[in-house]
Amino acid sequence: MTEAHRRAVALAQHYFRQIAEQAGMSWDGDNNTEVELMVSYAIDAAAARLRGQLDDALERIRALEQQTPQARQLQLEADQAAADLAESGYDCHGRDCRCPYCATDEDEDEGAPGEHRGWLP
Repeated sequence: MTEAHRRAVALAQHYFRQIAEQAGMSWDGDNNTEVELMVSYAIDAAAARLRGQLDDALERIRALEQQTPQARQLQLEADQAAADLAESGYDCHGRDCRCPYCATDEDEDEGAPGEHRGWLP
């Protein structure tokens, strides 16, 4: 039994004893044992629930860890494709494009004709 468990049992026994005395009932060792069991059952139920949540979280982490190498490979391939496209000079948007990738705060300064304005992947 942990120190926190002992403190919880002692506190519960104290208050249940107070209630019993106020109600005119006697308090004996059996009552102490019953309160200790009640506290233990509550702790065990909470721990079981948390163990279930932890098991679910660990399973999700394992699934993500298994996907990590594939996700890294796909990101690398996407980065390489973007770099290849940028090196090729291909610009599917054109000079007057206003999409979020091309639009800049400097739209007034449109630059040289044919020059790409904004971000290229």
